[in-house]
Amino acid sequence: MGLQQFGPIGGELAYHAERLLGYMAPDSESSGGPSEWLKADALALENWLEIEDAVPLLDVFDEVDGEDRQQLHNTLLAFHTALPFNEAERGWLWQIHRRVNDIDCSTEDVPRIIEGYEDRIMMAGVRRVVSGRELMRRWIAWRRETDEFTGQSSLDQARQALQRMQDLVS
Repeated sequence: MGLQQFGPIGGELAYHAERLLGYMAPDSESSGGPSEWLKADALALENWLEIEDAVPLLDVFDEVDGEDRQQLHNTLLAFHTALPFNEAERGWLWQIHRRVNDIDCSTEDVPRIIEGYEDRIMMAGVRRVVSGRELMRRWIAWRRETDEFTGQSSLDQARQALQRMQDLVS
């Protein structure tokens, strides 16, 4: 498998997976208060959202057999399952990120801008309020393995999926 099987976007996906892995390393910068955004938090968020940007554009050539396609699908599913957001929240964050990308701001400003957004979205068949502030709080807690994410191993699952993703598409 590799880049040739998944086109140039496969290389981009591998690049952002590698960078995100670096920002999610156990020895990665993680000090600071529970709601204090660090540069590493923002860079990890940015690289995750860049992965989300790349996935829909991924070229899977006809020659790629079903097993390879299934492996990539399962890897993306394992990664998404480990994230601190459900599918509706992930989609909402991705849309907000696309809006924020149109604003001239630094990567470090993106989380604070997202925190200002709030909306009502459909989750599990019910329209619910989604708050950028709450989702960004969850991102920090998940990345640092604090609060409700302590001892859950979800960051380990995400790291394993990112490593597998990188191996599959590069």
